[in-house]
Amino acid sequence: MYQPDREALDREGLDRLTVAGMRATLARIGRNPAYARRLGGVRPEDVARVEDWSRLPFLTKEALRDAYPFGLACGERYRRVHMSSGTTGNPILNPSTEADVRQWGEVMARCYVAAGVTATDVIQITPSFGLFTGGFGFHYGAERLGAMIVPTGAGRTLLQLRLMRDLGTTVVTAIATYPLRLIEVARAERFDLGTLALRVGIFGSEMWSDGLRARIERDLGLRAFDIIGMTETGGPGMGIDCEARAGIHVWEDHYHVEIVDPVTGAPRPDGAEGELVVSTLTREGLPLVRYRTHDLTRVVSRAPCAC
Repeated sequence: MYQPDREALDREGLDRLTVAGMRATLARIGRNPAYARRLGGVRPEDVARVEDWSRLPFLTKEALRDAYPFGLACGERYRRVHMSSGTTGNPILNPSTEADVRQWGEVMARCYVAAGVTATDVIQITPSFGLFTGGFGFHYGAERLGAMIVPTGAGRTLLQLRLMRDLGTTVVTAIATYPLRLIEVARAERFDLGTLALRVGIFGSEMWSDGLRARIERDLGLRAFDIIGMTETGGPGMGIDCEARAGIHVWEDHYHVEIVDPVTGAPRPDGAEGELVVSTLTREGLPLVRYRTHDLTRVVSRAPCAC
């Protein structure tokens, strides 16, 4: 674990942190009258238990798009902005304060450690560096971890392979389908994948199957891990799976997740599939309250993981 004092908290301790984060989030939102009005005048002291949160209204993608660029922002001074592509209207812009950048690096460092990455690894970052959140998140986490970084960004696949070989890359980060491109180019260029020292791959941003994971692991000779996150939550790093392969670990001291019926919005029991709803507990620039992601998932377990 990167932060065992927080990552290994029991449920009672997590609930205390969650309520404190919820109250801090509401206090932050109170600085933005437009955002506060959306919540109907709820005050931080109105949240005494985690269960009280479900009485608050949902936040939607449409509301975030309509608020472009800074309509729902709650920070005072911003250091970064990232945004979605905006292919179906206004992009969703997420401005980050200095504290947000530190928080992002922290949760990404946790993700690396959960995947078995250490400061002695060489991490090659293949997602793009730009308005897309991917490349920067992996970079900040690797800096926090103290590992060597190869910040290649997207594209130039044959060069990516050569750098992996020449620099002794042990960890590769990518969108989920890019490893297939690495395999295809290696085959077309007769590049020997056996010359690589890869042992860990961290992939996200796209849906991928167990079959695809198995192929990537076999052909690249690594252990593949699934990372989650989105522009709205601040980028990748909201959670990752681990060696136990029992589901995604969500960093519950930073993010509160609910599963609801996608039609009625009613809560779904653990184990039942429903829509993922995310609230941020520590983000300053764009705090989220019950954000409807439109992603379908389920809570696998709330018990401590074997890892």
